[in-house]
Amino acid sequence: MPFLPKDFVVPDVVDAGTFRLRPITIHDAFRDYDAVMSTREHLWARFGDAWGWPSAELTLEQNIVDLGWHQKEFQLRSSFDYVIASSDGTRQLGCVYVDPPGEDGIDAEAWYWARALKERYEAESRAQSARVKLELSPGSSAHLRQLTAEPILLKQAGDGVRVQIDDRPMVPLAAFLGSDVAAALREATVRIAQQFGQTWTVLLTVDADESVTVQRLA
Repeated sequence: MPFLPKDFVVPDVVDAGTFRLRPITIHDAFRDYDAVMSTREHLWARFGDAWGWPSAELTLEQNIVDLGWHQKEFQLRSSFDYVIASSDGTRQLGCVYVDPPGEDGIDAEAWYWARALKERYEAESRAQSARVKLELSPGSSAHLRQLTAEPILLKQAGDGVRVQIDDRPMVPLAAFLGSDVAAALREATVRIAQQFGQTWTVLLTVDADESVTVQRLA
């Protein structure tokens, strides 16, 4: 028997007033990663034995892969992963999973998790303390602003600096070689290293007034 009848309309949005459910996508990766890792011990105690998730070694890149898989499953109607978002859509509060039944006599299996309030506020406090203003030359700020209005993910590790723009794959900084953007990114990485040392993962944001801030993720 199919998991869902062919004519069943899967809801895109469930509005509960104080929170909303909608299908999760790769565009939720940053907020999802923050929500998962800020309450990882609680989630591991609940799901670790069954799913092996979320491990202490979970990376942002792996989380993007996981969300892409969930997004595809939703499209195929094989299982359904909803993000629980605040009513204004700015904060992820948890997730709901609706899966095929694992035993006879039931129509589906539903799982959910919500980040603990205390851990959420502690995570927000850490994020605020890790958000700093970055002084870049006006030309560099302008080039980065022209590149994208969304935050830019920068990661410095043993293999050098890697960059992710919007929902494109993460690429080495060398991929921008010879462009004005490359010079702007190099200037930014030097300033970030002065703040956070030689190993870090940050979100760099250029506002409309071309002021630049970075938020450390790891």
